[in-house]
Amino acid sequence: VPPPPPPPLEQSAQPSSPAIAAPTAASSPGYRGVYWIERDRVFHAQIKHNYKALYVGASADAKEAAFMRD
Repeated sequence: VPPPPPPPLEQSAQPSSPAIAAPTAASSPGYRGVYWIERDRVFHAQIKHNYKALYVGASADAKEAAFMRD
């Protein structure tokens, strides 16, 4: 008699892309490196390189700003 099959693996609730992450206090739109700038009323995208934040661009849409960042 063969052994029973292993139980199915659980799906991770976390997205696979590092740019798309659960919202945090620093990143309210829900995308890492994307920030809402109230004064300009746009989302700014930034990356970090050598411990410095580098501005990538701005967009009216958070998803588009996250695309800029990638």
